[in-house]
Amino acid sequence: MKYSLNKLSEELGVSKTTISLILNNKARQYRISEALEQTVRDFCKKKKYSINIHARRMHQEHVGNLGILLPPTHIFGIRNIFSDYNIAEILGGIAAAAYDAEYRFSVKIAKSKTITDLDFVAEWYKSREIDGLICHGFILDDAITERLLNVGVPLVAIGESPLKGVPTVGVDNYSGAYKLTEHLISRGYSELNFLGGVERSYVCQERYRGFAEALAKHEISHSRDEVEYADFREDLAYGWMKKRLQSGKKLEQALFCANDSMAIGVIQALKEAGKTVPGDMAVAGADNINLGWYITPALTTFHNCQVELGKNAFDLLYQVINREDGIDEHVKLDTDIIVRQST
Repeated sequence: MKYSLNKLSEELGVSKTTISLILNNKARQYRISEALEQTVRDFCKKKKYSINIHARRMHQEHVGNLGILLPPTHIFGIRNIFSDYNIAEILGGIAAAAYDAEYRFSVKIAKSKTITDLDFVAEWYKSREIDGLICHGFILDDAITERLLNVGVPLVAIGESPLKGVPTVGVDNYSGAYKLTEHLISRGYSELNFLGGVERSYVCQERYRGFAEALAKHEISHSRDEVEYADFREDLAYGWMKKRLQSGKKLEQALFCANDSMAIGVIQALKEAGKTVPGDMAVAGADNINLGWYITPALTTFHNCQVELGKNAFDLLYQVINREDGIDEHVKLDTDIIVRQST
């Protein structure tokens, strides 16, 4: 016999509401005795009765689960996206905040870094698997943003422009880059260049803006045409510097890389060519990943506040989902430079 909630209530002599509260792990919250809880659970187990998770979700306003959408692994030049320091730390921050709020989260990896296929996002939300979505590592152009908003899913983007029409959480990349460039200038470097990540990336644009405006303040000439891009990847930055060295072109006194991974690739290429850092070229990065501390020379950088990004992204999305008043929809975290031996 397939047991229904009505049948269970009749045979146990317990109300359907009480049984539902017990099976939904709310016995303590509603002061149901441990003895009654155990009786109900044992009976349900004996009768092989379990709650219909999907039906429960469809009748709940919130399901207590968030979606985390990450870009495809190949754009990082690594085999496992979870080995990326930024992503691992951000997920750690989300996990800590979710635990405190008694929430869960699910992670999906997109097939494209521009999220061109959004059907699965719509299905994820409309099937009541998630209450909202956190995006990280994507470039949200207007068409994609419009499609996401049309789905109706509450959304927070990490590291995106506040002009995209969705709530955002990010680090003050402009300020970090500005302060780091001023540090390089204070060390006497007057020939500086910038190695960008992805040209369309808001993070890259803000880091370049801070770099360029610090140079302008000190009346140091620089042309944006001199900027090269290496997709935020260590291997591409390494290859770029190898070609620079082979070309015989004179090196600048200092190179500001738009992230630490590229800076590490550059330093490796310089060292293999017998160059010294910072003697032949000072190198700085951004993000403050762990590896930057352990390479030789240790890397000058500024902090990307990864764990705090994750926590704030969760908190902001939680507020959006619960339609709280007075929400600051664009959270910008302060950052500080970390000066080490590479400059």
